[in-house]
Amino acid sequence: EFIKYLRGKNLSNGYLNDLINAFSKMKIKLNKEHLSLIKDRNKQIVMRHYIEFLKTNDVISGEEANQLKVYLKLRQSKPDEFIPSDEIVLNVYNNIKNDRVKIIYKILCYSGLRITEAVKFIREFDKNKLIINESFVRYPLNYNRGKKNSYYVYLPKEFGLSLHRMYIHEDTVTHYISKAGLNPKYLRKWFYNFLIFNNIPESIADYIEGRSPLSVGSMHYLGKVKQADYWYDKVVINLNKFF
Repeated sequence: EFIKYLRGKNLSNGYLNDLINAFSKMKIKLNKEHLSLIKDRNKQIVMRHYIEFLKTNDVISGEEANQLKVYLKLRQSKPDEFIPSDEIVLNVYNNIKNDRVKIIYKILCYSGLRITEAVKFIREFDKNKLIINESFVRYPLNYNRGKKNSYYVYLPKEFGLSLHRMYIHEDTVTHYISKAGLNPKYLRKWFYNFLIFNNIPESIADYIEGRSPLSVGSMHYLGKVKQADYWYDKVVINLNKFF
């Protein structure tokens, strides 16, 4: 029942499996002495989820849940400042041995999507939804996972028009890209850095990558779309030169 509860949290498959694996190796004791000794971050996180699960199912009260969570003090992880060079990104692409994964790799590099959103995008892709501009296409994704948002997928025109719906698993993509020499999460950082070095304002780069918490119906949102279109058009010529 707890695993079903976790699956409803919209966690990525890889992260979900990490939490389930951590939970399967734990002794479950809901007391200060035991909880205070848990130092592994994944075990701390999964125990906090478990306590919340017990509260949701009225096994423990909200007050008890809050008291127990106090003993699970999450260690602050150090910021990961690594950004791959253009050369690394290109070499990894050339090292990938799976053609479908190469397509996802390009989507990640061209759009700054998270891997979960990129897989969802290609598995549900509908060419009729493409908004076609002179040099690029824009695809409405409107996918939200808590604080993680994805409004539109921006892609170079020729590449975007060549896409078709295909089934691929997130773990498959992660496996092939990692095996080729790079954790796929760094492609998002590379793309953001690429935008900034090409003089795109940070607020627009944030919007393109889904960091701006905007309401769909706001004028501010419509303004951001127009600005993102303008600036992506400026940078797409350099993206096209990359692969």
